[in-house]
Amino acid sequence: MAQFANLIKTVHDNCPADAIAKADAFYKRVEQKYEQKYDAMSDADVLYNTWFLYGQLGQAHTKLIKVSDTDLCIAKYIMYNIQYRLRNRHIKMLQETRIIEDMDSYDPAELRGYKIKLEYLDRLIQLYQKYDKLLTEDIVFRVANPEVYTSIGGEQRMLADRTKTLMQLIVKKVMYDLKKNYVLRDKDIAVLKDRIVLSYQPGCEKFFGRYQVTVVYNERGSIIDKRMDNLQLKVNMCSNFFIMKEFPFYFQKIVTHELAHHIYYFVDQDADTFEEVCRLRDDKANGKCAPSDFVSEYAMTLATEDYAETFMHRFLRLVDHSTPRLDKKINHFRSLFPATRPMGQSLQYGQPIP
Repeated sequence: MAQFANLIKTVHDNCPADAIAKADAFYKRVEQKYEQKYDAMSDADVLYNTWFLYGQLGQAHTKLIKVSDTDLCIAKYIMYNIQYRLRNRHIKMLQETRIIEDMDSYDPAELRGYKIKLEYLDRLIQLYQKYDKLLTEDIVFRVANPEVYTSIGGEQRMLADRTKTLMQLIVKKVMYDLKKNYVLRDKDIAVLKDRIVLSYQPGCEKFFGRYQVTVVYNERGSIIDKRMDNLQLKVNMCSNFFIMKEFPFYFQKIVTHELAHHIYYFVDQDADTFEEVCRLRDDKANGKCAPSDFVSEYAMTLATEDYAETFMHRFLRLVDHSTPRLDKKINHFRSLFPATRPMGQSLQYGQPIP
């Protein structure tokens, strides 16, 4: 626990005073500038977007690093402060989830053991179990690559089994929330529940999803038929504790995004109205929208991804800015689903898991 604090002290005690003063001033400016954003970020965003935190270190390198020992001192001081901040967040998270009771007992080696991970997944499964009763339909996962699953054994397979169970419960939670808010209909769930495909990834890549649909066009470019093929969910087998801890809300975002594709193709009869805000009919940008008119960089890639990202951000209350064109896209969903109450993040940092 004390390693980064000790490193900060070592750098502080052995580097020139003017270098430390310069580094401390830079770090405090960064901290003040991004304090709100740090605190607003979920643990999932901190985990999967450490580039944001370390990007500030990158700025320090770019602005301050040349070749001297003084500049190296500055960089190390900033880096250790950022890492110390991240470590404290993880410590707080571990205490709040009762994985460890005392900050001084934190041992990174212990977190690599399977027992603590299995216990934590069991707790998450228990907390999400209520959605198995709230949404009575059975959600069936077909495994796309069983050879990856059969290639593992022992405790890692136990982790894989629990992860699959937790994923099924989270899918049920998202479907239940969307059904309760009059977004998904019974007939939508009847189609979706048997067409979810799970694919295990052996490494530590991000979880991600892919909604696959077949669309048939006539000679004039009009849709004459469409059918859902499957919703593919890829989950890594990394077994990293912090990734596992952030899994519920991160996966909830993925599922909500992918189900928004289903809404686009099979529920929304006026999706063109949304697309026309920023795009032409051939899916090319119409030149009217700036990056700030999108909820994310990914939303800028295709009209369908803009739709899914905007729906997900709105439904989970993740939209953090406003522009006239973005508001127009948000209002499309307000008009389409007037009875919908955005759910908000169910796993905000510092709040209990639902």
